[in-house]
Amino acid sequence: MKRLLVVLFALLACAPAWAGKKPLYTYFRVGNPNDIVTAVSPGIVLMGGGTDVDAAFQWMCDKAGNGDFLVIRATGTDAYNPYIQDLCPAANSVATLIIPSIAAANAISLDIRGEATHPHMVEVTQQDLRNLQSRQAVAKTSSTDNGHQHGVTFTPM
Repeated sequence: MKRLLVVLFALLACAPAWAGKKPLYTYFRVGNPNDIVTAVSPGIVLMGGGTDVDAAFQWMCDKAGNGDFLVIRATGTDAYNPYIQDLCPAANSVATLIIPSIAAANAISLDIRGEATHPHMVEVTQQDLRNLQSRQAVAKTSSTDNGHQHGVTFTPM
């Protein structure tokens, strides 16, 4: 019992340090802070190393049913957020997730709530990241919170 109390005390003493630790990834979102449910259809756009193609982004917005649009990057900024928002003004929101390292990419748990009053977590595994790197879309289901859940599809660009 005494050992258990010592362990509990040590864990409680460390809690403030854990609570203040910044995540290894960065997340930015513009538009409606509340998620919406839309009808979606599958599609993949392979893009990179050249000029952005406006029509490709507009096509992805249509495929997403003008729901929530997520850009995943290894480096850079959230500069795609206003660019995509201008191209797809009917989109509910546009977000950028920057995952700069393998450490940041390990078993990521994303809170996709935006400014909603309840959380929705999406777990992204190493295999999901390998699939994205191979230009394969990854479909996930969020945690069930407040009596519902959301489908999320990560589409490589």
